[in-house]
Amino acid sequence: MAAPRKYSDGQREAMVQLAEAGKRPAEIARLCREGEAGVDAFDVPRRSCHDIVERELARREAELAADTENQPLTRISRILDGHIDRLERKTKLNVDDLELLRKTVDLSAMLEARLRKRKNGSGPSRSDLLDDSRPARG
Repeated sequence: MAAPRKYSDGQREAMVQLAEAGKRPAEIARLCREGEAGVDAFDVPRRSCHDIVERELARREAELAADTENQPLTRISRILDGHIDRLERKTKLNVDDLELLRKTVDLSAMLEARLRKRKNGSGPSRSDLLDDSRPARG
């Protein structure tokens, strides 16, 4: 069983909100001590305030990344699939339509492959997803 926390969730949240508002740990500690943090007054050392805020922000960032990691790729893939469907429904395609269809199909296939790799746990990092080093088709 974990040890009880010295600061309540409300106190921790107040510290994080102040940090997100641009306050520095020393100022947050002072506001908490004076009861101006949106919760009852409490003492928190500047260093503890810094550590709590850093841990909470890191936890939130990791949580957000886990929730949204594939959303941009999935959304782009759906948009591209919509373009493909629209072009395939046209009864007569001109040269520009054919080139757009080819590029869209290529890009869609690349994104789908990357999504599959990520779901299998062997995919590229986030920066790899944004860096397509394949040579451009002319």
